[in-house]
Amino acid sequence: MHQGNVNRHQSNQNGCQERFAMICFHSQQPTEKKSTYLPLNTKMIDAHAHLHMDKKFEAKFKAGYVPIKRISLCSSHQGEWEEVCQLSHKFSPNIIPCFGIHPWFAHKYDPADDEWKILWKEYMMQFPYALVGEIGVDKNSKAYDIGGVTTFATHQKEIFSVQFDMASSLERPVSCHCVQAHGWLFEFFRDWRKRNPLSYFPRVLWHSYSGSPDVIKGVLKTKDKAKYYFSFSDAINNHENSNKLRENIKAVPDDRLLVESDWSACIPQPLAMQAICLIVAEVKGWTLNETVRITTENSERFFYSAP
Repeated sequence: MHQGNVNRHQSNQNGCQERFAMICFHSQQPTEKKSTYLPLNTKMIDAHAHLHMDKKFEAKFKAGYVPIKRISLCSSHQGEWEEVCQLSHKFSPNIIPCFGIHPWFAHKYDPADDEWKILWKEYMMQFPYALVGEIGVDKNSKAYDIGGVTTFATHQKEIFSVQFDMASSLERPVSCHCVQAHGWLFEFFRDWRKRNPLSYFPRVLWHSYSGSPDVIKGVLKTKDKAKYYFSFSDAINNHENSNKLRENIKAVPDDRLLVESDWSACIPQPLAMQAICLIVAEVKGWTLNETVRITTENSERFFYSAP
């Protein structure tokens, strides 16, 4: 989730019910090669979402308002871990739980304190396919509860480093948030490998990737190039600079590309997934069915492959 996302989500709610019904109707029809409607009867995966924040998630999920049911459900802080855990148990195996501390909340945690780490491990061990997330770094983030200061240079880096080590220790993938710090993150991964040459390097999903194509090309030349995946969303990537989004999609190898909604409300999810799939299809020269198939195969490889 990115700052500025919430207001955009709220403004986009208008008209979602009607458009959602239209998509659901067309998803039941025979899918033609040039269809512009997402075939929702697939097993595609929403690679990054916060739908647990929708207070009526459970009822909407059961009622069919979340047609893309395989969801990577990302927590942002310790206060969300129990809810993500309960939903993951209730809707297993559709929900892929993610337990972590988002950079917006990093200043609330002490990297030397074992209490939250012990609790985190207890949640992670309940699910053999759970991810560490959402973790990361965000230069734009300010901690308004402590005077609006930026926490990138202090808390964020430390908490991220601790969580990456924790992911390595359990051999779990990470779902990574990064804003205006892609160069730093690239260097972190490179330096981490140098310090830990024999340790497990977690698979990394750069969610709603907003860096440059050069960073994509750079990490894919490193020793751990096989561990990097990139996902894109309409909510984050397709509003200020859509040309940049298309350049980044083009730079990502076909077998490392995922799609996500990054929504915290249920109703817009299929619309958001359709929107980003259409853009991916356009850039890659794929049909919509091919886009769904390829990104789903990539998601399954990222989320479910053995370490």
